[in-house]
Amino acid sequence: MSEERKHVIIYTDGGCDPNPGPGGYGIVLCYGKTRKILSGGFRRTTNNRMEMYAAIRALESLKEPCQVTLYSDSSYLVRGMRQGWAKRWQEKKWLRVPDERAANADLWQRLLELCEIHTVTFVWVKGHAGNKENEVCDQLSTAALHRPDLPADEGFENAPELKVKMTQAGQPCRKCGTAVIQKKPRKAPKAGQQYYYEYYLYCPACKTIYLVEAARRECPADLPDLFHL
Repeated sequence: MSEERKHVIIYTDGGCDPNPGPGGYGIVLCYGKTRKILSGGFRRTTNNRMEMYAAIRALESLKEPCQVTLYSDSSYLVRGMRQGWAKRWQEKKWLRVPDERAANADLWQRLLELCEIHTVTFVWVKGHAGNKENEVCDQLSTAALHRPDLPADEGFENAPELKVKMTQAGQPCRKCGTAVIQKKPRKAPKAGQQYYYEYYLYCPACKTIYLVEAARRECPADLPDLFHL
């Protein structure tokens, strides 16, 4: 029988300002009477990536296989691991559905590998709700993102295009992961134009526009006033 593993309690937090933008993460590790803090950041990344990276950095800092209880206020991270999303995406070669690649596959892969080494229980905690160590992590992450000369988050800056088929509001933007919204064009089609788009998808964070094939319409001879001129 293998020796009983040490039980380590970990608190993590991460964020960006703006999102995407400079990002930081903060970590508090507790084992018995020992307490250790870690922090760091990147020059351009996303909130979700910083939440994930905080967990990764914390687990990578452990010098031996441990039993870990990891507290995070990121439902994205906690649900992704506890509900098996990441494992299913991995089994499908990081495709959420046939035409949509899972975001942050590089970090999910690292997390899954670390969870093969350590026995990790992910626990969601409400942010800014008076949890002392969670508040410390928030302060650490905020301070870290303001450091000068932050390194590049290569997984974000050089990520392959997701090649996601954008079809409806609420899908994550290919570039930054923000939920896109549906908007109608403000200008009428030009004379002689054969078709127009009744609506398009728009990212309010990075301003990216996605044309939706289902919204494509043939221009009638007398186009009705469908636009906000």
